[in-house]
Amino acid sequence: MIVGFDRENKSTPQLWDYPDIKGEPAAVSVEKGINGYLVDGENVLIETRSSVLSPELAPVRFGSMPNDKGFLVPKTGTERPYRDPIAMKYVRPFVGAQELLHGEDRWCYWMADDSFSPEDIKKSAEKPESKVFALQGCRVKG
Repeated sequence: MIVGFDRENKSTPQLWDYPDIKGEPAAVSVEKGINGYLVDGENVLIETRSSVLSPELAPVRFGSMPNDKGFLVPKTGTERPYRDPIAMKYVRPFVGAQELLHGEDRWCYWMADDSFSPEDIKKSAEKPESKVFALQGCRVKG
């Protein structure tokens, strides 16, 4: 991604998309301007709120942050379970702000897609099943 800024706003904003990530870019028409989400549209400013937008919505008590007590997202520098092909099926890169800004390598167990099999975690030498049960116990306690 390349972003350029101009105080005098003499040039027409340009935006490209990559329909094929390995292919050539395709120009996207910019009618309103490029906003903070890097799409054509009005500037959208997010405001701090302490109440829900609608009384029909439940209040948010916890934001977008892994709440796994360290069971499914090991500490930075923890070696991946390379010797366990079953566990490796569920290992995914984990990139938070710290990892992104400092180039740190971190991973997590990801058991949320269609390929997940509860039978796998029972067979795995890494015993992710015990980590899942430990996390479940923490969440039940609150």
